[in-house]
Amino acid sequence: MGPSEVVVLITCQVIAQLINCLIERELRQAMARREIRELPLYHEQRACTAPTTARVYEQFASVQRHQLTSQGQHLKTFDPKLTELQQQLLNLLDVPASAYTSGPLN
Repeated sequence: MGPSEVVVLITCQVIAQLINCLIERELRQAMARREIRELPLYHEQRACTAPTTARVYEQFASVQRHQLTSQGQHLKTFDPKLTELQQQLLNLLDVPASAYTSGPLN
């Protein structure tokens, strides 16, 4: 691996960390604006007062959407059923639930 590849990897890592920080900041600020002191993000729905991006990602790890096709024809899309907590997180982050439930799969 040459120096240019190392620079690219470091740049990707910095961008990923920046995105994580922005997600945490947005979520925590939204919680403060709405006077939400904690979210049940830990195991067994224990309260979390300072949510991390990793905990948010965990909440969406099992979300799946499938399409049924036959002979190349789209027949039906099976959208995920989002939990109340997932919907609340999306709302706090200003992400429409339609990001998980509409549009074509690629």
